[in-house]
Amino acid sequence: RALQRYNNRWPQRAFSLAGELEISAANDKLKVSFPLHYELRNASKHASGKVLKTLVLEKTGTDDLQIVSVDERKAR
Repeated sequence: RALQRYNNRWPQRAFSLAGELEISAANDKLKVSFPLHYELRNASKHASGKVLKTLVLEKTGTDDLQIVSVDERKAR
């Protein structure tokens, strides 16, 4: 539901990588963190900024990974 509300609020979105990836491994999981620049639009409303996004990926097969966690924090 939260994602649907976000999609309704900001139907036009653009994202771009804003720095380097940081990757660390533990057991069968990978943690990938990266700064992400965003531009959001809805008619006359506009928002932009930068967040630090972190994904945790878990190995599900020989060459397969699945996202098991997503965290996003406003960058300073």
